[in-house]
Amino acid sequence: MSDDFGGFFDGVDDIEDVSNDPFFMEDGVYRWKVVSAEAKKTNAGDKTGLNVKLQCVEGAYRGNTQYSPWRRIPFRTDGDFASGFNSDDESTQADTMASFRKLQAQLRKDFEAYGVGADELKTIKPADLIGREVMGRIRNETQDNGDTSRRIVGLYPADEVSGPDGQGGFGDFASSTDGGFNANKTNDDVPF
Repeated sequence: MSDDFGGFFDGVDDIEDVSNDPFFMEDGVYRWKVVSAEAKKTNAGDKTGLNVKLQCVEGAYRGNTQYSPWRRIPFRTDGDFASGFNSDDESTQADTMASFRKLQAQLRKDFEAYGVGADELKTIKPADLIGREVMGRIRNETQDNGDTSRRIVGLYPADEVSGPDGQGGFGDFASSTDGGFNANKTNDDVPF
C-alpha cells in the first residue's frame, strides 16, 4: 500500500454524510426508463398485476433500479369481480363496477405517464413499455425496525416535468395549474 493512501472514506469530512444503504436515493422526482414489464399473477393466484422495473437514467443515482407501484389488472372473470357482477343485488353490482373502473383508471393514468396514447390502450402489452421514459417520485419511509425503504409513489409523463436541480431529481414540486409540474412548490403542496 502506498503512503498516500487516503483511507476508505477519502474526501469525506463527516462520515454521517455517507449512507449505509448502497441503493439510497433522496426523496424527489427522477427520470426513469422501463427495463422490464410483465403481467403476473399474485402468489395466491387470484389477481393479476402489472410489474414494471425502472432504472434511473440521469443524475447522481443513475443506474439505481426500483419497481413502479404494483397495479392490479382488473378482469371481469376474477373471483371478486365475477361474484359482484353476477350478483342479483343491484347495489353490489354498482359497487363492483365502481371498484373495477377505479382500477382501470389507475392503470390508464400510469400508461399515460409512460406515454401510451389513447389509441394504444386496448392493444398495448407489458413488453411494449420497455424503453419508455417516465418521471417517478421517490419517497423514503422509515420502518418500525429503523430500516429505510423507498418506493415510487407517483408517475408522471417525462415531457411534463420541468426545473431540474442538476442532480437528476427535480426538487420539491407539486401540480401546477396547467396539470404539469414545477419546482417552485413545497412537499406540503404535493397532492399524493
